[in-house]
Amino acid sequence: MTNNTVTINLLLKSIEAYAITNIQLYKLYFIDFISDLMAELYSKFIVTVLFILCGLFFLIGISIWLGSLMGKLHYGFILMSGLLLIVAFFLMQFKKFIIINPIYNSLAKKLKQDP
Repeated sequence: MTNNTVTINLLLKSIEAYAITNIQLYKLYFIDFISDLMAELYSKFIVTVLFILCGLFFLIGISIWLGSLMGKLHYGFILMSGLLLIVAFFLMQFKKFIIINPIYNSLAKKLKQDP
């Protein structure tokens, strides 16, 4: 009888150790997943900010150049604002295909990766 009790106690301790190890392993998987996701989002954020700043300075330069060609500086800014307004309406109409679906697919692919 004591042999069975010792065997059951050893089995229970092994199960407990296995459960604790699995919990720690899943914690590490979770930490790895979150850190990888945050690093990717942070790097994409930095690159996006840099592209926005470059685009902004480029558009200011084009506006000044167009304004100097038309004779008055503010004409260039008005023209560029109109072009940007057209682009904004285009993006608003097709935002699901241009913005939402690629972000959704990227996050879904990232979430479906096996650890």
